[in-house]
Amino acid sequence: MEQIKNLIPKALNEHPYKIFNLKQLSKRVEFLLPDSIAVTILKSDDGRILHKTIEQLCDELIKEEKIISTDKYKFKALPVTNIVEGEIEFVKSGNAYVSVDGQADDIYIAASDTMNAINGDSVRVSLYATRPANKRRAKW
Repeated sequence: MEQIKNLIPKALNEHPYKIFNLKQLSKRVEFLLPDSIAVTILKSDDGRILHKTIEQLCDELIKEEKIISTDKYKFKALPVTNIVEGEIEFVKSGNAYVSVDGQADDIYIAASDTMNAINGDSVRVSLYATRPANKRRAKW
């Protein structure tokens, strides 16, 4: 049970801005479950994880403030505010990159999100999720 409880936030964090209903969340957790954990008690006749089990675990996670409920039987990952500080460097197009000490990759900032910064300023930016193929992006 505890392992399933830990899989719920993991399933939600794969798509941090998406809202999942109970059925969608059950399917995602079922997909993440190792075969050794998929015990008979948690399975219904058609092989799906019982919604009641997921519902109870979600209620516990909401009380522990690990996930949020947006509506009845709709769940979402907690918003993560990841703020970093670094030096901004502009490129010819007006876009910029923020170099953060201890991180290999620079963070891309669109020209429309640079506000009044000038080259070499120390800035704080908020990171947000992007597609894995893209560079990390941030907003001012």
